[in-house]
Amino acid sequence: MHHYGNEDTWSVADRAQVNPVWTIDDDALIDDIHAGNEIVGRYTFDMKGTFQPRRALLHARKQIQKEAERMGCNLLIREGWSVTALRRGEKDLRIEVVYRARPAQSDVLRSAKEPPFLNYLPQK
Repeated sequence: MHHYGNEDTWSVADRAQVNPVWTIDDDALIDDIHAGNEIVGRYTFDMKGTFQPRRALLHARKQIQKEAERMGCNLLIREGWSVTALRRGEKDLRIEVVYRARPAQSDVLRSAKEPPFLNYLPQK
């Protein structure tokens, strides 16, 4: 049986980070893109049973996309993220996601289907 710190303190169990990268091709028609300011979202998810970092990251990205749409943008041209898995005691699990994105508006381009380097995170 493992002991993970005291019952009141959250400790880091795992962490993954991808610095912001361009998510459009180098050959994209830059003239057709109208970029907005970077959006940063911070999200906390309490987990039951097991860590689900991919699910948390995908949910955070959806929230960022909704914020971009409210700004009149329809794609993300630069994205980065960090996922931190936290544990308190034996049973409490939490994931904190920080998602950074640069939204833009284009009549030609669309956002990538998933966050960059999603495969860094375990399937479950």
